[in-house]
Amino acid sequence: MKRILSLILSICVVIAGLPITVYAASSTPEISLNEFSAQLNALTEEYDSEYIPEITIEDGSEFCHVGGEAVPLSVENEETATVTKDNFEIPTDGLEEYEILPEEESRISTFSVNDISSNTLDKESAEDMGFEVDIDDDTVTLSKPYQTQRLIVKSKYDIDPLDSVAIVEGYNDLHIVQFDNEESAKAAQEYYKNQNRIEYAEPDLVVSAAEYDEVETTAADENMGINYGNHLSWGSEAIGVDDYIDYLPSVDQLPEIVVGILDSGIDYDHEFLKNRVIRSNYNISSSGNENDEKDDDGHGSHVAGIVVDNSTSNVKVKGYKVLDSEGYGTISKVALALEYAITDGVNVINMSLGVKGESKEMEEAVNSATDAGIVVCVSAGNSGAEAAKYTPAGIENCITVSAIDKYDEKPIWANWGNMVDIVAPGVSVYSTYMDNGYETLSGTSMSCPFVVAASALLLSKNPSLNSDEVCGLLEDNGRVWTNDDQHIDSLYGKMALYIGTITEYNQDRATPPEFTVESGRYSDSVTIEITCSDPDAEIYYTLDGSRASKTTGILYTGPIVIDKVTRVHACAYSGDKLKSLQVVADYYITVTDPEENFVIDTNGIITEYNGNNNYLTIPDTIDGIVVTGIGKRVFSASDLVMIKLPDTLTYVGEGGFQGCGDLKSVYCNNLKVVETRGFYLCREMDTIDLTQLEEVGEYAFSHCTSIPALYNEKLTTINKCSFNSLNNAIYIDLPNVTSVGLMGLWSLQNAEYVNLPKVKTLGKSALSHMYMLESIDLPELTEITGSMCFSSTRNLKEFNAPKLTNLPDNTFNYSTIENIELPNVVVLGEEIFYMSNIKSIKLDSVTEISTNAFGDCSDLETLYLPSATHISSGVFINNLYDDSNTVNIKIFAPNLVSLDSLPEQQGGATLYTSDKLESITVTPDYDYTIVAPLNSYSKQWTEENGCNFIPSDYRDSSVSSPVNVEDKGRSIRVTKTGLRFGFSWDEIPEIENLASDIEYGFIYHYNYDNTPYDSSQLTVENVGTDNIKQKAAYNLDHSTEGTTVFNLVFTDIPASNYDTNISVRAYVCIDGMYFYSNSLNGSFEEVSNLVLQDEEIDQNTKNAVEKLLNKEA
Repeated sequence: MKRILSLILSICVVIAGLPITVYAASSTPEISLNEFSAQLNALTEEYDSEYIPEITIEDGSEFCHVGGEAVPLSVENEETATVTKDNFEIPTDGLEEYEILPEEESRISTFSVNDISSNTLDKESAEDMGFEVDIDDDTVTLSKPYQTQRLIVKSKYDIDPLDSVAIVEGYNDLHIVQFDNEESAKAAQEYYKNQNRIEYAEPDLVVSAAEYDEVETTAADENMGINYGNHLSWGSEAIGVDDYIDYLPSVDQLPEIVVGILDSGIDYDHEFLKNRVIRSNYNISSSGNENDEKDDDGHGSHVAGIVVDNSTSNVKVKGYKVLDSEGYGTISKVALALEYAITDGVNVINMSLGVKGESKEMEEAVNSATDAGIVVCVSAGNSGAEAAKYTPAGIENCITVSAIDKYDEKPIWANWGNMVDIVAPGVSVYSTYMDNGYETLSGTSMSCPFVVAASALLLSKNPSLNSDEVCGLLEDNGRVWTNDDQHIDSLYGKMALYIGTITEYNQDRATPPEFTVESGRYSDSVTIEITCSDPDAEIYYTLDGSRASKTTGILYTGPIVIDKVTRVHACAYSGDKLKSLQVVADYYITVTDPEENFVIDTNGIITEYNGNNNYLTIPDTIDGIVVTGIGKRVFSASDLVMIKLPDTLTYVGEGGFQGCGDLKSVYCNNLKVVETRGFYLCREMDTIDLTQLEEVGEYAFSHCTSIPALYNEKLTTINKCSFNSLNNAIYIDLPNVTSVGLMGLWSLQNAEYVNLPKVKTLGKSALSHMYMLESIDLPELTEITGSMCFSSTRNLKEFNAPKLTNLPDNTFNYSTIENIELPNVVVLGEEIFYMSNIKSIKLDSVTEISTNAFGDCSDLETLYLPSATHISSGVFINNLYDDSNTVNIKIFAPNLVSLDSLPEQQGGATLYTSDKLESITVTPDYDYTIVAPLNSYSKQWTEENGCNFIPSDYRDSSVSSPVNVEDKGRSIRVTKTGLRFGFSWDEIPEIENLASDIEYGFIYHYNYDNTPYDSSQLTVENVGTDNIKQKAAYNLDHSTEGTTVFNLVFTDIPASNYDTNISVRAYVCIDGMYFYSNSLNGSFEEVSNLVLQDEEIDQNTKNAVEKLLNKEA
């Protein structure tokens, strides 16, 4: 349905100068709930107009969600949204056509937004239009929390009306305060929040029905050849409702249980509902008649139908109309209706509605209901976001329900998180609708009433159960709803609703029977057998979709031939045991259509199909022509469920199967070419052979969300969005692909294995949103041509791309990668690791670090840049460091010439560099340390700016944490007339662990004339001059953890050179940066004499030394 928003966006109601209207007496006496409700209704009728729904847009998506409805962003060009950390750009022609936004000319003239481009909307223009913009992760939410221009204030005391135009007060310490514009309401909230006597002040948020209208609708189940017996939808079987009802006492022995449905009302005259409805005569919405809860939207009736369809006749439904004909209401109205429901003594409450944000008023109302013993169930929401961010879904005392489909898969739109208590059927649910109708809808709105019906059945058996006990029973007896555990527990609800086993009689049941042929899709008839392990068991079955029993079923006596689409139910009876649980199998049988239903051209391409078979086998030849392909849009948006293609068919043209929302299986053996959008939006398709595919067009398999794996050895190129949103594909093996285009493999959310050994180029967002991927090896990747290539890889731990030469903007934003080494990257974009978990970055070849390259790397610990010569200003711009972050970041850049930025955080940073550094323009507001040579520019800068300096070539006793080689002294080696110079190195693991090369060695000089020697000349640069020599260190001693000991020993010194002075400096070189020791000097004679004078040295050693000295004499 369309949402007409342009009016409210372009009209500003100004009531300046009017006196304040107070709907309660000025002395604020206590008034009744009825009086308060009537006054609130009068206020909202006067001041409320069209509501503006919340709009959510995900990066890379072609759709936005408007209050649960999916709307294409672009009508003709299939453009996608771009969302970054602080801005977004979305095409708007689709939003204009659906009247979500006024047309471009109206937007500019009404709002004076002169810089909106002709086809896009960005953050600035959205804010100019009055939206509040929330960018969270890669999703932007546009909302108007103050659109009602109204606050809910709670205080026991009189409140300052400020510049309000109306107030309703006098009930339960509530003050509903109306203003004449959003700015006044927002300012008033800030004022009230600072008043001690006010408990809370919050905007009266607009809530909406949590229904999800799919862009590509699917055929209702009744059109797919499946009959659900006495129930309206597949959900009843999925939750095991009849197995529980079988063991309840007869209905006339059950207490009346009343379910309060806070929604758009109920069609109380509906043929399916009328005998189960208790009238409330309550309507606080902005549509419909006074004191009449008749549904004028359809949503409430659909919810009521699910409750009635899944409960016994003692369960009644009572509607409280809080949502209008467009499915919108407000927090104040919903909270007030909760009070009415409590007063009416309902047992269970269903709220399939919500809004992003928190509400104390809603929380208090829910808590009052649960305190009164009422079970409150709410929908989780349909924004594909964390349910905790929504109300009432995020309220602790609710049972929060999210959705699964009939194949136990999570819909991409369903909210998730720790606040989800349970999941239930929520996709393509057939139920009652207004005007005595029926509709198929999807959404967590549909999931919630399944749980409500189950709760009502539990209370029918035991009315004393409280909300926690009901929730516990549902969770403890639910079923694991997916074959893997990736969604279980914290991510998406603990269990799927299943009440069939909540009974004390389970131990006395017969063993359920088994089918010899599994459910599935078959191209010919199948023969099935049904067995049971219980001796002497009798098996009863049905073939019409109804539940099996002795009275309704057929006694099984032998094999059954299935030659058409059939649902088989079966149960077993064994002796005195109770009937077994039902088992179900679905068989989908295809048939070959007559040739006259097809039109074929001379090239063998089918150009038309005029049949209506949903399970179809295409003949090998048509009119004597061999079938080779499917033409443009031949089966587009059809009701196909299964199709078998002949082996001669190799080609699917543009949009050939586009939008076949029910298509589950495509049997093919030789499919080679699929053009643009060939299978686009075939969301249910889980069977297709792609191993022979050689060419794939743009969007060819986009949003084929059920494909479980992708393996192909023939493809070399993946084009724009060819395989994006294959949400359930776990295994991706494309060994010969060399190029992946824009979003080519985007949003493969469950992919755990990705093999692309020959890929050389990746486009924008090519492999982003792979939530489950932990490692990827790309040995031939050389170039990434667009931003966000690995964005939102939320489990990524290992990444290898040794030939990669560039990292564009946001390459790893929202990624969990912690350590990365890329030896050949030379070009950097901006915010490469924005909001990621990156801790260690090694880029061996980068020379220029550009502005904002490492912005918002809040976990960064080590930055290894051995070739960098320049770090620009703003490299760490917009970072998220704060005073609580005390990590000292280590930056290794020995070739740095100029430095214009450092991380801004309390822990500061330590820079390892050399005397090549000539310029530093950083403002020293944090704790910065530079490790560099003693006589370098760095020392001068640190002294001038009050920063720490540690020499890399000299050990000063005043330095508390020296970073150079330590000289340990000299000693005599008596066995070979040797002189030993000892050194040690305190390792720097955060640097050395990243190093490509570490060298230990010595620089030394023989001073034959024994004159003083300038030891500062002992550097690697001077080797070969003035008799300065170099020697590598061997026999490194690592026995002491964190320390390396190494010695230079001169042996077989001739007696004639005992007095020759030797000067030695040791060094450790880490990828070109030298850390020197102080120099050690001495001759054999000098050190020997010191040995003789040392009283702690034993006499035997002294005798040996003295013997050597006598040799000289």
